[in-house]
Order: sequence, then C-alpha cells, then structure tokens
Amino acid sequence: MIRKITALVLVLSILLTTACSEKPFSVYDTPKKFNDPFLSETKDMDFSDLKITDIDENDTISSINRMKELSQKENSLEELKALYKKNYSDINLIETNYTISMIRYDIDTQNSSLSEANLKYEQIYNNVSTLYEEALRTVLSSRYGEEMKKYIGDDVANSVDTREIDTEQLNDLANQEAQLTNEYMKLIATPTTVTVDGEHWDENKLYEHMDELDEDKYLEIYLEIDKAVNEKAVKIYISLIETRKKLAKLFGYDNPGEFYYKEVFHRDYSPEEAQLFHKNVKEHIAPIYNSIPTIIHDAVIETKDVLPTISEILPLISPEVSDIFNEMVEKDLCILTDDMAKSYDGGYTTFISTYRHPVIYNATYGNYRSITDTVHEFGHYCDYYLNCTNSPCHSESNFDIAEVPSMGLEVLFYDYYDRMFENCNDEKAHFLRFFLGSVVDGCYMDEAQQKIYNYEGELTADVVNDIFARTAEEYGMTDDIKRYTWVYVTHNFLNPFYYISYAASSIASLEIWMTAQTESKEKAVETYLRILSYGSFEYGYNESIRMNGLKGFTDYDTLKKIGESVKNEIDILTQTE
Repeated sequence: MIRKITALVLVLSILLTTACSEKPFSVYDTPKKFNDPFLSETKDMDFSDLKITDIDENDTISSINRMKELSQKENSLEELKALYKKNYSDINLIETNYTISMIRYDIDTQNSSLSEANLKYEQIYNNVSTLYEEALRTVLSSRYGEEMKKYIGDDVANSVDTREIDTEQLNDLANQEAQLTNEYMKLIATPTTVTVDGEHWDENKLYEHMDELDEDKYLEIYLEIDKAVNEKAVKIYISLIETRKKLAKLFGYDNPGEFYYKEVFHRDYSPEEAQLFHKNVKEHIAPIYNSIPTIIHDAVIETKDVLPTISEILPLISPEVSDIFNEMVEKDLCILTDDMAKSYDGGYTTFISTYRHPVIYNATYGNYRSITDTVHEFGHYCDYYLNCTNSPCHSESNFDIAEVPSMGLEVLFYDYYDRMFENCNDEKAHFLRFFLGSVVDGCYMDEAQQKIYNYEGELTADVVNDIFARTAEEYGMTDDIKRYTWVYVTHNFLNPFYYISYAASSIASLEIWMTAQTESKEKAVETYLRILSYGSFEYGYNESIRMNGLKGFTDYDTLKKIGESVKNEIDILTQTE
C-alpha cells in the first residue's frame, strides 16, 4: 500500500506555507513520499535515438525463479539481494522495450513487423512482471522477509501484492487480453470496405470524396462502414469481457467493475458512487449539453505550428511548466503525427523506465484541437516528470486525478485563445461544449459498461449494442449511430472503466475554469499547480481536489453551477450582433 500523508496535515501544511512565504507556489514544493532506494537517476534521451535492447528473457525468468528457490534455503541473503538488483534492472529494461515497440507501432500501424514486435514485447513484459511480483511475494513472506524489506525499502515492500494468485492462469489471461487488444487495434487501423449501390467504399475514399456527396448519401455510406466495423469489433469486445471477468474472479471479485475501480484504477470512490454521478449528470449536465447546438470552428492549425504556439503561451501561465516544455521539445520527446492513413489516431503519454523520462504521442487533425490535445498530453507529461516513481510494482497513477493535470492545463489556455486563433469565439464555445461532452460521455460509457459487465444472460452483439444505444438515449443522445460508434472509443477495449476518469476530472477542471472567470487567473493557476505538484501517484481523486479547495463530482450544487456557467458563457460567445 502506498503511504499517504493525511489530508489534515496537508491542509495545515498548505495554510502554513501560504502564510509564511511570499514566494509563488512552485511545482517542486511538494515532497514525494514514496521511496525506492534502487530508483535510477534520470538520464538524457532523445526518442529518435532510442533502440530496443536485446535481453535474454529466459535468463531473467531463471533469475526470478532462483529468488523463489533461495528463499527456502539457508545462508542465501546476499545472493537474494544480488538477484533482486539484477531482476529490478531487467524488468525496467523489458518494460522500456515494450514501450518503445508500442510507440513505433502506433506511428506506423500498417507495418506488420512492428505489430508483431509490439505484441511480442507486451507478452514478454506481462510474463516476466507477473513472475517477478510472485517472486517478491514469496521472498517477503520467507525467513528473509524482514532483511529484504529493509534492503528494497518499506514503501516498495508494502506495495507488493501479498495475495496468493495463480501465476500461470494470470499469465494466460494477460496474454489472451494482449492478443485480443492487438487484434482490435489492427481492425480499427485498417480501412474497412463496404459496398453501397454497387460501389466500394472505405474510410479513406469517403473522406476524399465527401465534398462531392450529398448529406444523405454521405451518411448512408458512413453508417454502413460503422456497421461493418462494429460487427467485427463487438466479437472482440465480448471475448475481452469473458477474459476480464475471469481476471476479476482470479483476484476475488464477482463484480468486474469493482475489480477495475479498486485494483486497476485505485479509485477512492466505488461503482455505486459513480452510479449517483451518472444519475446527476443525466439530470443537471446532459440537458444543458444537448441544448447547445453543434458549434462549427474553422481555425486551421498545421502540425509544425503546434509546439511553437504552446511555447508562446506557457510562460504566461507558469515559467516552471514552460521550462519543462522547452526541455521536452529540445529532447524530441513529443511525437506528433498527422498521417491518419497509417498512424494511430489517438494520443497518450507514457514513460521510458530506464531513462525515467515521459514521452508524448499525439495525432493532430489540423484544427484547434491539435493544440489543445497536445496541451492535454503535456499536462500528463508534467505529472510524470514531477511525480512518477515508476518503480516495479508501483508505476500506475490514479487515473481520475491524473486527468486533472491534463484537462486543468487545457482550461488555463482558455483565456489565451485570442493569442492563438483569429476570431476565437467559435473555438472557445466549442471547447466548453467539448468539456461538457466529456462529462456526459464519461458517465454514459461507464454506465453502459457497468450494465454490460454485470449482464446475467448471454452476451451477444445485439445485447451489447442495445445497451450502448439505450444508455445513450438516457443521456439525450438519440442518434441511431450511437448504437455502432462506441467501438471507436479505444478505452472501451484497452482500458475498461477508464472513461469515467474524463467525467470526474472534467468537473474538477471546469471548477478551475470557473475560478479563473469569477475570481482570478492567479488563483486558478495556483490551484492547478498545487494539484500538479501533489500529482496522481500518491493521492486519490477526492483526497487531492478537496485538499486543494475544489468540490468534485460528488457536490451536486457544483455540477449545476458548472452546467449553468458553461451555458451562459457559450450563449455570450455565440450570440449574433
């Protein structure tokens, strides 16, 4: 378990720091509590220079198994320490290989050799990391437990899951999951061909000829493609659910949602509390969101202009954050791609373990979101940069609060839109509607998944699609296309039950936005910087936002105020002269 300072002590610390110091709050002010004595120093790196390092997987597995053997023998302490140090290094290197292979594949998803390499290194990492955790569990419960705990550090030892898990079954399930998600990624990366009125169409051809088609024809073809993709994807989805239900059972959970909430995302709220969030969003946010018409925005942003534009704005928000950005750009640690024909069309931030550096991958689309999406990922980058330990067995963040450094930074850019875009009202209005949509979509996706994963009958394609469609209707989304297009949300396949993190963090981030609009930019920036400084690796969502003066999604008055404030602002931005 990660040790956490109490909220009361943290609040008192904040008050004392504010009262006794006139200097601005620094993102480096919050000390990290987790200590790993074997954590390596950060090394300089340039992503273009990175190479996958050959490592003998079997040798690592032998070393890990040797640790288990030695734990049952006398006079083995020194050899156990040496093996721990070796295996620790090997795990980091194996994880680095997997991360590099993943990014390379996402840059060129049409490359079959990169796809095979990505699956290979993911399976190696799954196998070895599972065995490693099992070995640590065995060693720490052996006669050498106390000595080894001192050697590896209390925090690392306490983060080891001491439950007895069937390692062979866990490996099998992890590999099944990897194969299915890889199959899904190949499906959505490959154009799907359909025949409409005797003519063949795929996504690329439809995009090329969209200006030549009338709206009805365009929508007809679009829907046929969606149906064809859905038909294949939903089969993968059902197989993933079967695999993940077994995984939850392995850890003692009958409710898969509870397993993912607690064990994977480390949330400090339950699926039942999320259901109240769903209910209140349907009552207070969804009607407002649905009342706002679609907003056309026409700012054209070339990929080459994204990073320079961000670099001009960041110093106005935080010189410290700007310095982190400049270092990232200098080391080529932000990969932007606009080749949607071959590249993964999403965005993420990950961590290169052996160098202790984050890396951004982001697809750009030529509109204002090219900038704001990159700002979003850079918020994640800062959280990794400042707070990530990335120690084996302790590398995951709390996803709900992890989205606040990213989305919170997006809202701080709001007041600088006039510096980035001409006639920026449409972009500002679209941005605010987009954020409300994140709340609605996050709850909609989570509610649908809770229903599907807990469905007691036989899961079929019709059942799954019906649940997504009916749940969408409850949120006021009546478009029939919702029945099919949920399969394009990669989180549903890669990270089940993740999507509510966007809803929860959007509420906290919009609170920061309201602070900037109704109180002061300075207070909003300081609130953001404090949340960023505490980070997402040692604190939960409710814990972090409350000790930094925010209310979060459990305060329903806040939900109503957010909905009303956003609607009023959009009305002002879109009113005709």
